[in-house]
Amino acid sequence: MFRHPAGTGRLHGALTTLAPTAAALHIGDSAQTWVLTGTLIGLAALLLTSGSAADDYGRKRVFGAGAVLLVISTVLSAAAPDTALFLTGRVLQGCAAAAILAPTLGLIGHAYPEPAKRVRALGMWGASVGLASPWARSTPR
Repeated sequence: MFRHPAGTGRLHGALTTLAPTAAALHIGDSAQTWVLTGTLIGLAALLLTSGSAADDYGRKRVFGAGAVLLVISTVLSAAAPDTALFLTGRVLQGCAAAAILAPTLGLIGHAYPEPAKRVRALGMWGASVGLASPWARSTPR
């Protein structure tokens, strides 16, 4: 049973569900900060390393490992009985996001070798990142 709605891996979801999650896990103020920033810490810590791993071990392999880790870490956060396990899942979600994000441009470049199609695909990728950004803010505007 999924008890913690913030286990979705989306930061704006954590903002809207921070109070119920904190109440369910009896989280203090400092741990609430970790709920909001844990994913970003995992992402920032492993983004460059994930890019190097994608170059060394293959983009598809790193992307796939990131997708699997994202599912596992989301389930871990959603089913966490205590604060430590919940926060571990949040940081792992950031690590998974790094493994997914780092190889995407290389995968797109390989999938679309023709320059015109590649430019269009990269534009769509950039637009999707740009459209998702306002919903992933950690603070309201």
